[in-house]
Amino acid sequence: MNILTKTGLTQADGAETFDLKEENAFATQQLQIEVSAQPTVGTLAIAAKSPGGTVFSVLDSTIDMTVLTATNAKIVQIDVLAEAIKITPTGFDAGKTYNAILVSK
Repeated sequence: MNILTKTGLTQADGAETFDLKEENAFATQQLQIEVSAQPTVGTLAIAAKSPGGTVFSVLDSTIDMTVLTATNAKIVQIDVLAEAIKITPTGFDAGKTYNAILVSK
């Protein structure tokens, strides 16, 4: 099992990439998204790059961040063998932050 965490992210940070080059033997990823406070707008896209690949493939671009609260996170199960996983927020509230925790197994 491998755990990677990115904290205090904002819309201004743009796309964030989890580098799994050393850990790409894992085919199951669990991504947890936590917010500092409930946003009024925002979605999150998840994309993956296969080992040896050169581009990311979008897996889901419709994760609604407005349903999240400071006490209710979102967990997304991703069954993919990946060299990297990228998350990209769109329209996320400027005054709010989010954390992303990726667990690979």
